[in-house]
Amino acid sequence: MEMKLESLSKTDDSYNGELMKAGKSGEDSIYSWLINLYGEQNIERLTENSMYFYDDIDFKVINHKRESFLIEVKTDFYITKTKNLAFEYYRLYLLDLKGYEGWGTRSNANKLIIKAGETGKIYVFDFVELREEVRAYLSYEKPKVVSVLSNDKEIVKQFTEIKKDSKITFNILIPLKNLTYKEFTPHNPQGLT
Repeated sequence: MEMKLESLSKTDDSYNGELMKAGKSGEDSIYSWLINLYGEQNIERLTENSMYFYDDIDFKVINHKRESFLIEVKTDFYITKTKNLAFEYYRLYLLDLKGYEGWGTRSNANKLIIKAGETGKIYVFDFVELREEVRAYLSYEKPKVVSVLSNDKEIVKQFTEIKKDSKITFNILIPLKNLTYKEFTPHNPQGLT
């Protein structure tokens, strides 16, 4: 079988399963946190807006200086324990072996917010600065690359059925000590800018 590496648009069916439920929970938690920071009238949830969905943007925020910025939210269950950011650079769909850039390089958001699933800590990165730091790290270190197979536990267990949304994501582990970020707790709100 010949492997195709064509560009693939995200589809609504690629966002189901256990990992996506955890991600949705993380988004809901960050939404509440942002409302506490800036007020509900200054937060626009964009997760259901297809124009932003395909650009990996979850929220639009207007801060106290009346400046707006866009946010992408991810939930990570290992960031606090491992002290590594899993920076997704590629996603491969197993049904037809088509792939596209991961959120780390594709998102048009200004800020990346990682909700630590195991502790509730919140890590905030400036996306432009993050990408520059990832490039710098990769220029002098051999990275650890990890892949996460699908969002469907049955495929992971059996490999007997490949559904439309079955995928592998490829992530580079970047040590937090090499990155600039702000760390918050949900109960200690502070401004993002």
